[in-house]
Amino acid sequence: MSELTKEQRAHDLAITATQLEAQRIMLSKSNGGTEPSDFDIYRYYYKTYQACLEAMNKDF
Repeated sequence: MSELTKEQRAHDLAITATQLEAQRIMLSKSNGGTEPSDFDIYRYYYKTYQACLEAMNKDF
């Protein structure tokens, strides 16, 4: 069994964070919140991925 690369770990974390953010926005909207409707899921994922990868490179 091979170990995950830093890139794979960063991707997994970014996917999870993106899913949680999308769910948070949807829940807020369903509760009458004023979340912006222009959520760019790819942009959010990419920025999160870059931050996670930077942290992975620093810590491992």
